[in-house]
Amino acid sequence: MTFLNTALLAALSLGLIPILIHLLNRQRFKQVDFPTLRFLKEMQRQKMRQVKIRQIILLLLRTLAVLFLVLALTRPVIRSTAGILPGVEAKSTVVLILDRSASMQSETPSGTRFRDVQTRAQEILASMGDNDEIQIVWADPKPKLFPESPTTHIALVREAIVDAEATYQGGDLVYALQSARRILGASQNLHKEVYVLSDFSGSAWLEEMPELELLPDDVRLFLIPTRDDSRRNMGIVNARITSRLITPGRPVELAFQAYNSGSVPAEERIVSVYVSGRRVAQTRVSLQAGRQQEYRIKFVPEEPGSQTGYVRIEDPDDFAADDKREFVLRVPPRLQVALVGAEGPAKQLTGLAMNPTSDPDAFVQVQKFLPAEFETADWSGVDVIIIVDSPEFGIGFESR
Repeated sequence: MTFLNTALLAALSLGLIPILIHLLNRQRFKQVDFPTLRFLKEMQRQKMRQVKIRQIILLLLRTLAVLFLVLALTRPVIRSTAGILPGVEAKSTVVLILDRSASMQSETPSGTRFRDVQTRAQEILASMGDNDEIQIVWADPKPKLFPESPTTHIALVREAIVDAEATYQGGDLVYALQSARRILGASQNLHKEVYVLSDFSGSAWLEEMPELELLPDDVRLFLIPTRDDSRRNMGIVNARITSRLITPGRPVELAFQAYNSGSVPAEERIVSVYVSGRRVAQTRVSLQAGRQQEYRIKFVPEEPGSQTGYVRIEDPDDFAADDKREFVLRVPPRLQVALVGAEGPAKQLTGLAMNPTSDPDAFVQVQKFLPAEFETADWSGVDVIIIVDSPEFGIGFESR
């Protein structure tokens, strides 16, 4: 016999409570002899014996009720050895579905969630018989099997579980259950069991299960969550530059989405923006559990060119892998504008509006072209083309 919730075995001590209550409630009477009542003593002795017997029976029933309740919560599993023929042991085929998605790296007081999954998987292996078959289904986005078919070499499976590590990708427990269905469908053993060990987070376990039957009726399914349900985790989902016109020395707007996948609210979490390794902006974020929200923050790029940056949550939580999200910022050193049109006031005023002093170091540099030059000019270094009072262009321009 093995227990799926071994931590609750300590609660068996609660069976002492009815006994203590019985002992504390025992009434002690002061004995006073009355001569006129001596004929009733024999009747009293018989009555007290009956009362004591009833009290002992009630005490035993109450104690057993507490013990059976605790044992039921520990979820005992008894493997039957009764085969179809006398003296023949009934074999079992066991499928272990193990979640090693990114959320399993979350820290708990006793280690990571994946470490808890490894420990509980070893407990299941210890309860198996020598002739039982077992196979692991790693609940990755595309489930992986180990070994390729069910095996009786428990030591091989145990070693694979010990050497495994949580990944940085998602998971799919429903797809893994479908793989388990195919494995057990080919098994000829009498007993078939599936153990799912996971934190059952939203990325791996759907809120609305598909209508199709995941497992047949002759398969016993055990869902075993990680022991620590309380988690503190807020992550950055994405980050992107929303400003259209980016110039050195002018504010740039960055939008990022934060998602609280934990079970507790996130209060005043510090979020910073870094560009080229230097912090350029900072804000505070508060978010309820299970909520996702977009935030916007501005900063001023000081240098032109392509730069890498990232948004990061400064104070760590139970899962650090999603605390950072990168982005790319391109700050052009110059904005090359081509002004095409016939010479006249409109063309002249447009050029002055973009670069009033004709400063060669200004951010906007204006090049002027006549309509006849439009079809033959080299536009490879031009960012913007402005057409002012120009006639219709020929076929050559349309083809370009």
